[in-house]
This record gives sequence, C-alpha cells and structure tokens, in this order.
Amino acid sequence: MDDRNIHLFPQTAGGSLGLMPVPADQEPGDYKVELLDSNNAVVAATTVRVIDARFRKQNLVIQQNIAELKPSPGESETSAAFRKNVSEVLYWSDPVDLLVRGCMTSPFGVQRYLNGKPTGISMAVLISGRLPELLYTQSRAGW
Repeated sequence: MDDRNIHLFPQTAGGSLGLMPVPADQEPGDYKVELLDSNNAVVAATTVRVIDARFRKQNLVIQQNIAELKPSPGESETSAAFRKNVSEVLYWSDPVDLLVRGCMTSPFGVQRYLNGKPTGISMAVLISGRLPELLYTQSRAGW
C-alpha cells in the first residue's frame, strides 16, 4: 500500500511481527502485500482486503474566526512527513493498552466537519486526561 515498507520484529517465541498502517481514508479494495528480504527481493506475496469501515461523522460548530485559523507555514508538511516515517525501533508490545484514562474526545477515522464543511479525517484517538497523568504518560511513551 503506497509503496510503504514495514519493519518486522523478531519475537521471543519465534517468527516475526509487524503492524501495517492502513489510513482511515484508504479506498476499499484488494491490495498486494509483499515480504521482502534484506536485498529487497520478494520472498512471499499475498493480497489483503480493505473494507469500508463506515466511520462516523462529527460536525463541530464553532465561531467563524476560529474556523478560519490556518496551520503555521510548514506545519502540514511536517505532520505529513511524520505520518510516513517508519521506525526501525519497536516502541510497542502486546497487548496494546490506552496510555491514559479519560474521555475519548475523538475516535480514529471520524470524518470531521467545521460548521458543516468537511475538513478531514481524524488519524488519531484523542483522549482528554488530567495534566499529571498526561505528563507521566508522555514520558513513559518516550514523547
């Protein structure tokens, strides 16, 4: 998908494990996934099917002067580059748990509207929490 390479991490019980990110706005359909060796030669290939997740819609009604705010120069490009970055370091382990307890303010994949106009898709789960817990969580996660 989008010529993205994902690192597979050896597991203590044998085998390898990796997560293939699928964007919330990925078109439903069949996609070819290839397992490459260290020389980029195809070792195995398979097809994965992306189905329509039917994400919810969220309309935020806010003041017009707030709705007209724009990102700083380069902010959108930096954010896009970050989302394409693939780490060679394993920062997660099973089971994956929420880092903070709180109220989910925005689920992954929700289509956002500002005053009835589409603005984009949420690519994260946003959770509100108390400041001391958030600071601890960020340090624990290496943010």
